[in-house]
Order: sequence, then C-alpha cells, then structure tokens
Amino acid sequence: MDNACAGLHDNDAELTGTIRLSASSDLGRNLILPWLDDFIDIHPKVTVQLHMSDSYVDLYGQQVDLALRYGAPKDSSLVALPIVLNNRPILCASKEYLSKIDKGIGIPKMPEDLSQHNCLCLGHDEKYVSEWTFEKAGKTKRVAVDGNRRSKDGDVVRRWAVAGKGIALKSQLDIAGDLKAGRLVEVELDGWQVANYPLYLICPERRLIDPLFNAVKAYLIERVEQVLR
Repeated sequence: MDNACAGLHDNDAELTGTIRLSASSDLGRNLILPWLDDFIDIHPKVTVQLHMSDSYVDLYGQQVDLALRYGAPKDSSLVALPIVLNNRPILCASKEYLSKIDKGIGIPKMPEDLSQHNCLCLGHDEKYVSEWTFEKAGKTKRVAVDGNRRSKDGDVVRRWAVAGKGIALKSQLDIAGDLKAGRLVEVELDGWQVANYPLYLICPERRLIDPLFNAVKAYLIERVEQVLR
C-alpha cells in the first residue's frame, strides 16, 4: 500500500515505502548495506528489509520484492533490469599467497596451471563449483579445480583469498575495494578470461516498478559505476 500511494505522486515528490531486497552475501555486506544506509539518509521516509543469502531466494514465496542477482534469471516470468553488464569474474589472490608459491610450480600463467594450486571453491544451493571456464579468441577451456577450503558464502571465500589461503574466482564488483587497496591482485592467464557476469535487479511483477523501484535502480547503477570506474 505504501508503494502504491507513492506511485500516485509526481517523481519529484518525497519517496516513501519499503524496499524488500535480497542480495548475495558478499555484495550485500560489503556494498549494498552501506549504500542502502546512504539511500535512507537521502530519503528518510523509506524503510528497508534486507535479505542476504547466496542461495536463490523465492521471490514468490518469501517477503522479498526485489533481488540483486548475477546472471540473467532462468525464470522468464521474472522482470530483470540490468544494473551493470560489463562486470566479469576475476581470478585473484593475495600477494602473500603468490609470494609463497613453490618455484617449481610457479604462479599460474594458463588455465590448466590452476590444477597445481589451492583454489577456493564457492557453492550454490546443493553443489560446489569445481570447474572454472575461461574464454579467449572464441576458444573455451574448462579446468577442474580443487582446494582445502570450500564455502557456500561468497564473503567467506573472499576473506580466505585476502588472508592468503588460495586463489579465488570472484566478481570484479565484489573485490573492487580489495584490488584498489592491494589486499588482492589479479592473476592473469595469458589473455584467458571468464565471460561477463552481469548484475540484474529482479522483481516478480511489473506492477512493482514504481517511483521507489526506479529511484533504487538509478541509485544502484550510479554507485556500481563509481566502484568499477
């Protein structure tokens, strides 16, 4: 009802209503949480319900109106609007980990070299991603990876990488601050990269696209562009 009432006013009117948003743990804790705090400071009549999980939230069954998800949704009935399209996963590690690599093994230069390294694997729902896919000049390489640490929480994987526990494959957006601060560095593989990992703002129905939704979307796009720039 709050969102419906807000929609009756001009776009310049003071925003009111509730943002019921789901985001992945890493993105949610490190970026979305402080961004929403700033958004509420700008729009004090807006309230927030923030749900953070690396499992896919049921937008129909749970009290969530919006979700930030990497990759286009498989459910074609959902409305997906892009926040950023040119975000890509980056192979990364700490300088500490790279400095301790055995000289006989060396820093990985090709995708297949990763089989010799401790790779930090992320899981979703019931399975872990134990194969990383790289692309170069129209060619594809799939590499089986393994390591002594796995988690279904993306922020845990990021923290392990920062602590020098292994090599991780993380969204550029999730680790932008770590790269800038030097806590992580990119491990380049002779031009081999992972395909873009776009971020979408998703809602179950178009009727939920109201002035508050549009303001949140525009705000997120602006903040994401600032981070990646």
